[in-house]
Amino acid sequence: MQQIKAVLSLSALLVIMSFTGIPASNEMILKTTTYGSCACQNASEITPKVELTLNPDHTFSYLNASNPAQKVDLKGSWKMSGKKVVLQADTAEKNFHKNWKFDNNQLCILSRKGLNFIRLCDIESCE
Repeated sequence: MQQIKAVLSLSALLVIMSFTGIPASNEMILKTTTYGSCACQNASEITPKVELTLNPDHTFSYLNASNPAQKVDLKGSWKMSGKKVVLQADTAEKNFHKNWKFDNNQLCILSRKGLNFIRLCDIESCE
């Protein structure tokens, strides 16, 4: 009888220890840096400029100059919603990529709005 209790106790202890805790809400999940399009060293300067800067104080700066007639230059705040980054602009701008998710290697972020896809990578890792 004592052996059965010991086996059950040991099993229960192993089950309890196998669960991980919930990460703290203030724990940073992503690297706050500037994301942009990585260009080749021989590429010309006429490539469209798209940049997203995420700051540690949960503010962002977004620039999309791919269409000079509709240049988007915004600032605002960002938050994590699950595994996605959600941008909220200070102005009432509706025509920009608000939701971003991580690429598999965590060095790039992706956004899709309709049929428009954007993939930006960490500028520091472009070299």
